Amino acid sequence: AIILFLLAFTYSQTKNKRYLLLLFLFAGLSLTNHQTIVLIFPSLLIIVLPNILKDIRNLKTVLACLVCFVLGLLPYLYIPIASSHHPPINWDNVHDLDSFLYLVLRKDYGTFSIGHIPSLDFAQRIVSLKIYLFNIITQATIPVIVVCLLGAFYTLRKNIKFFLSVGFAFILSGPFFITYAGFSFLSSFGLGVYERFVILSFIIMLMFFPFGLLFIKEILERFLSQKEHSMIIICVFFIVPLLLFKFNYQKTNLSTLTIGDDLIYDLLRPLPKNSVIFLSGDSVVFNSWYVHFGRNFRPDVQVVNMSGLRDNPFYRQFQDQYYKKFPSEKNDVDSNVKIIVEIAKTHDVFAVASIQPKNGKNLKWIPYGLSYKLFPDGKPPAEDNYLQTIKNIWINVKGFSNLNNPAAGNFTASDIFLFYSQALERTGTYLFSEYKDNVDALGYYQKSLRVYVNNSSAFQAIGSYYLGQKNCALAKLNLDRAIEINPYEPLAYFFIYYNDTECFNNQAMVDNLLKEYNNKFKSNLLEDLAKTVKSNGGKL
Repeated sequence: AIILFLLAFTYSQTKNKRYLLLLFLFAGLSLTNHQTIVLIFPSLLIIVLPNILKDIRNLKTVLACLVCFVLGLLPYLYIPIASSHHPPINWDNVHDLDSFLYLVLRKDYGTFSIGHIPSLDFAQRIVSLKIYLFNIITQATIPVIVVCLLGAFYTLRKNIKFFLSVGFAFILSGPFFITYAGFSFLSSFGLGVYERFVILSFIIMLMFFPFGLLFIKEILERFLSQKEHSMIIICVFFIVPLLLFKFNYQKTNLSTLTIGDDLIYDLLRPLPKNSVIFLSGDSVVFNSWYVHFGRNFRPDVQVVNMSGLRDNPFYRQFQDQYYKKFPSEKNDVDSNVKIIVEIAKTHDVFAVASIQPKNGKNLKWIPYGLSYKLFPDGKPPAEDNYLQTIKNIWINVKGFSNLNNPAAGNFTASDIFLFYSQALERTGTYLFSEYKDNVDALGYYQKSLRVYVNNSSAFQAIGSYYLGQKNCALAKLNLDRAIEINPYEPLAYFFIYYNDTECFNNQAMVDNLLKEYNNKFKSNLLEDLAKTVKSNGGKL
């Protein structure tokens, strides 16, 4: 982004066509990094338009610009070349023009969307915009924001073209894009994705910063000598990056953070020989590929990405056998689940998420460390055996050694800790639901929160535990914390309703809860509660 603006302004000032050709070269190259760079292309056009109108009359110049732009796109050739070697990781299996465009245009995620996330209404988009503006102030800091605003005012007076182009680029890449994209802020992973996308607008905003310093310099010249005001400007200019380095180094130094690798060692190590594990989620899938293929860890285990079943040779082998045996199943929505059951006849099958058919009886998946183990016959293991197995798994995990690392607060890294926390939580839930083991269940819930203190469902589970124990105060404390972290989880409200009515017997608290629920979900709590109980066989 910085290079593109530099080339555009240099061409605008010098009229030298070499800078125009370089601009087209780097514009093409920028598109091989991330397509959101197009958000600044209109601003570049504002800068070069007066001069380019003269140059495009020359056919030779137009052709040279097009050639440079295409040269910038050449890194894309790596995709079909690499895919032709059929590597074990072959995203979208690019083999022709259609598959190439499918990958480049991000059709797995939605070409003009941030990903497969629920669409936000207008009010929620406004909330996203407010969060973005708040983050700019807190992350860039108020002094930097003030200097940037002064710089914007300065360029408005001195160089209107600069003001319009940079200002328009900031609006498009920042407020407009954030409002349009509708990011999810309910998880650290969602925040990690959001954080990457806002960097572009931050960089563009900072282009006003040096002009803010010039504006301050002009003011100081009226009161101080040149030497004095120059020293002030130099100090301000250097103190900002130095302070940022001081405050952020420990949090951004990832050289000692091993949680990504440890996650996969902890996930794959407990699996029996020649197992199959089905993966989903970016943190798990990409780290698994790196450790499994790059470090050759557990080569006996088949690692299968649920989002890329058609590209996995091991899975495709069973799929071909199954469809040959049952050709009519090709159009069955549950054919993948049935193939997984077939695999379980000859291999131990695990998954990081419970895989269930849309039609028919649910499969029995039992928490097994960081994953689930499939029991095709539906018979759970004996409690003593199960307790000993999971105890051995959790004693040997490596990931917890990262908990005190300052860089563990990184959004993407903390999402991995949430993965550990949820695994501990579901182990506790299984102990409670299958064996009625309240004591061990509570222990796993508490361990879950020690690993990730903002796991709302763990607070909900502990709250429901104390609700069953008739401990009204502790039930309320934990359930209130659950909805404070995630205010859009209906089940927590249902538990609070029971706590307020059965435990506290407080109608005022119940009325406030009903009102709050209606405001959040635009629905009636009692009606939704009745539907949930009915669909769950008369139980909450």
